[in-house]
Amino acid sequence: MTYSGIYCEYQLIQLHSYRALGEEPPLPVSRQELPLAAMDRKAIRLTPQSTPPEFTLPLPLQEIEQEFTVWVPGHVVPWKRAAGRGSRRFTPAVSRAYQQKVGTYVRDALPDDWDTDQRYEVEFTPVFVDYGKRDLDNVCKQVCDAMEGIVYNNDCRIDQVVLRRAVSASVEGILITVRRRDQGVGREWCREVASWVRGWLSAGEEE
Repeated sequence: MTYSGIYCEYQLIQLHSYRALGEEPPLPVSRQELPLAAMDRKAIRLTPQSTPPEFTLPLPLQEIEQEFTVWVPGHVVPWKRAAGRGSRRFTPAVSRAYQQKVGTYVRDALPDDWDTDQRYEVEFTPVFVDYGKRDLDNVCKQVCDAMEGIVYNNDCRIDQVVLRRAVSASVEGILITVRRRDQGVGREWCREVASWVRGWLSAGEEE
């Protein structure tokens, strides 16, 4: 993903978080022109005067079919790039062991009639003992990979990720919540989000 794509995704997540709390999101602080990879491939200018469109990010929680939450105790192991010798690549042993551990806890928490062939939301809250250098995106990838073949057939079926950091001197682990939607509902939700993004980009161009 390009820097501009990351910036756009971050803005969407931030805006969604503020609207979910019923608060007004902060305005962008940068005046530089960002070459956002918009659907119409046009660059827009984000300034302190730019405002998002009056549209609430769709979140049809009432259409969730199933969900479960599980706590995986112990040290949280972020994903690391696969090591290798020559052209061969292999997952580090510590990562394999952690994925197996997460898989065990998740498998025990699954509802009996859980469907692995639909659309999903995942919510991760890793709890660390300090504010050390740990990339949340690598934690997300590690856990998503660990749940593949257990919660879903492939992690490409995840439509939304909520990821937050927690710090505690007395407890360490990760809280995992997974929500399942029907295939058709999940795809419709994705289309609604795309409409929201187009509206946001159009509002920026009008400024």
